[in-house]
Amino acid sequence: MSIGIIGAGELGCSLGRYLWRAGYEVVIATGDGKPQTPALDQEKGLTVGTAAQAADADVVLLTRPVTACSELYPAAASNDLPAADRRDAEGRRILFMIGGDTGTKAALRRLIDGLGFAAHDLGACIAEPGHHEVRAAA
Repeated sequence: MSIGIIGAGELGCSLGRYLWRAGYEVVIATGDGKPQTPALDQEKGLTVGTAAQAADADVVLLTRPVTACSELYPAAASNDLPAADRRDAEGRRILFMIGGDTGTKAALRRLIDGLGFAAHDLGACIAEPGHHEVRAAA
């Protein structure tokens, strides 16, 4: 399975390393498709590309505000909430999911949980020009 990560910040790079070590093919998107930090440039096994290249993956993780990536919505793990160390009752770090495709979100939940994180579903994201709304999970 291929994983595209849009956002090459601390969260995106950390997830990329976890996923690559777990055997996934990983593409991390930067603004211009080039490594933005020496650490990312030196990562072995991770491919640095554009958002379009990352979006071609089987699963796409948004590790930047979802409003910055409004063209990519079927299912997404996103850090659109203010930075904080959110953990579940078992102490696992929480990653939030937004999307309308229940099958894709189920696969994403298994992926997130399998890496030792806790998936939390925020529901569907409705994108209209100038408006972004998260609807509660069913």
